[in-house]
Amino acid sequence: MIDIRSNDRLFITGKTSSGKSVWLCHQLPKVARYIFYDPKHEHDRLAATMVNTLEDLRQAIKTHPRISYRPYLIDDNMFNELCRLIWGLGNTLFVIDETAFHVDSFKIMPYHSLLQRLGRKRGIGVWNCTQRPRQAHNTLLSETDHVIAFKLMLETDRKKLADSFDPMFLGCNSLPDYNYIYYSTREDGARICPPVPFRKI
Repeated sequence: MIDIRSNDRLFITGKTSSGKSVWLCHQLPKVARYIFYDPKHEHDRLAATMVNTLEDLRQAIKTHPRISYRPYLIDDNMFNELCRLIWGLGNTLFVIDETAFHVDSFKIMPYHSLLQRLGRKRGIGVWNCTQRPRQAHNTLLSETDHVIAFKLMLETDRKKLADSFDPMFLGCNSLPDYNYIYYSTREDGARICPPVPFRKI
């Protein structure tokens, strides 16, 4: 069993079609209030109100607890403004897929960093999803409470997780489809978890 608190930080990673989206579609129906950042316009199964602009998002949060934000353009300034809006909102889960559009090992938007470091006290949870952990900013890793890693083929990606959290992540390349390695800062070591039940939404 995985115990995720509403204001926790998750780092979710794995190659394309390894199980990240299935895992998210299983978990998000349990969440009362979230904003899902979907710049690739891929997550059609979410039972959420879809908006495409920040202005529409500001209106939607007044009446809709679950929102999928699909911007027309991918832009760092827009993403920083989105993070600033969530900081002001509080008591919300913010799911980011894919972080690599706005984060690399040297760059993180100011309000994204603020959400990672100080958002807990405002009741803000942050789930960062990416295909390439090696390129993740250290702020994402240092502040995370849970790591969920599906299959990763590149040794540099596996080594980044192993060096940061647990040597078990070196074996991510041999995981069966939809299985994942789970690590929590509240537990003693990582463990392999079976696939979550697929749930149509």
